[in-house]
Amino acid sequence: MIASRTGLALATALACLLAIILAFDLQRDTAPVERAIVPGFDADRVTELTWQGRGEELRIVRAPQGGWSWSDPPGQADTRTIEDVLATLRGARWHRRTDVAAAGELGSVVAIKSGADTVRLAIGQPLAGGEQQWIVVDDHALLVDAWVVRGVDPAPVALRVRTPLARAAEASELAIVRPSGSLAVRGSPRQLVQRGDSSLALLLAPGPVDELERALIALTVVELPRAPSQPQQISQLTQIRLDGKLAVAMAGGCPGQPARLVIGGPAGIGCVERAAWAAIEHAVAALEAPLEDLVERRPVPVEPTRIRLADRSVLDLAKRPRLDGVDADLTRVAELLAVLATPAEPVALPPTAPIGQLEISARGGFAVAIDLYPDHLLARHGEPIGLRVGEGAAAILAAAGATFRDPTLWNEEPTTISALAIDGTTYTRGAVLGEWTRSGPGRDDATTIEQLVRLLASPRGLPPRTAVGVARRQVTLTVTPPSGPPSTHTLALDPRCAGSAGQRTVAVAPEICQLIERLRQ
Repeated sequence: MIASRTGLALATALACLLAIILAFDLQRDTAPVERAIVPGFDADRVTELTWQGRGEELRIVRAPQGGWSWSDPPGQADTRTIEDVLATLRGARWHRRTDVAAAGELGSVVAIKSGADTVRLAIGQPLAGGEQQWIVVDDHALLVDAWVVRGVDPAPVALRVRTPLARAAEASELAIVRPSGSLAVRGSPRQLVQRGDSSLALLLAPGPVDELERALIALTVVELPRAPSQPQQISQLTQIRLDGKLAVAMAGGCPGQPARLVIGGPAGIGCVERAAWAAIEHAVAALEAPLEDLVERRPVPVEPTRIRLADRSVLDLAKRPRLDGVDADLTRVAELLAVLATPAEPVALPPTAPIGQLEISARGGFAVAIDLYPDHLLARHGEPIGLRVGEGAAAILAAAGATFRDPTLWNEEPTTISALAIDGTTYTRGAVLGEWTRSGPGRDDATTIEQLVRLLASPRGLPPRTAVGVARRQVTLTVTPPSGPPSTHTLALDPRCAGSAGQRTVAVAPEICQLIERLRQ
């Protein structure tokens, strides 16, 4: 019995020992395997990338101030493509690892330099089906997804800036250099400032300049030259400059590609389609049209923020329109803005001196002076082309500042008007709405009084067409608000319903005078 118990204890101890050994062995076999193709890769430490085995070496280095550039051959690298390469190196993982022989014949080699360390990846052969491919790192062949190979070994043309004129629309100046003389546009909106040997200032209609910008932006490098290009005169456009700096220069024909041309510049050399270059030539030729066909027909093609009128009054339009610090008439201001934004007829610039001028400012630093001439003509100051507007539009442009003042004399709630005095007669509001008591001569007509009070609560005054005569009627309103002290408003009116309201000379609506006379009968 004792022997049986002893044997059972030994068997149990042996089983426990075997279980412990098995657990340690399993833990060792299931330890994680580092599957990164470049273990410990740190993209921020990469200083240089090199591609070899494509007939030439392409070397791209990180600039000290940031960004990437081609060192050999020289030029600008496409930052997004480089960042994609680094992201692939950071995230790629292998599926199988074996001897180098499994990778087959090796192609291009990618070298990644980080400080003093360099890692080389050789591109091997794909597996059947093409979804996976071998690469060789150090002394091992690694099987990876095909996208990894595409990510670390992009086409050479993808590594350079392919659209060297992509920011043409944002550039403050575009210049086309030709043997016959340069053509340049500047500012926003675009202004033609040079054509041939002549300097000028002409605000351009959007159509021709938009066509030029679209053609410049669309110019795309489609391949890198397979051989050195022989310089030759292929186009009258020799250079394109953005903001005074060379962006693209014509270099000649693309070797072996009759339908393509070679361009150079800070971004490096590359082949572009002849059709793309021809589109630029066509857009430049359009800017050689007669000036009257190119001129911006809208007197002011942007929304003004400030207008100095012909009489030197100032309209501030940055927020609610104000005229010399007081509210402006929204309707009259809208009429003025509509005239400035409406296309006019291009005409020859008048030989006479202007009779007035508007000075207009807008956001973004835009400023222009509009010279006013007789016979409904105007011109942007300094431009060689005039514009003809209609008679009514010309009158609005030449109007004095007082025309744009808000005609509302005051604005009160009708029910807060507690008394209405007309000459020597006073109507006082009663306790019941619509009830009025009169002191002095006149008529008791509650309906007429209510109509008059409603109009006088918010009267709109207009500048009188003739001189103001002797006041015939004096009307005084007493306003008693729910809180605060009472106030008064006074109108002195002549027989034509013109007169004064405080310091303002006005002519009020004829209906007001008609109602006043009805109460005085």
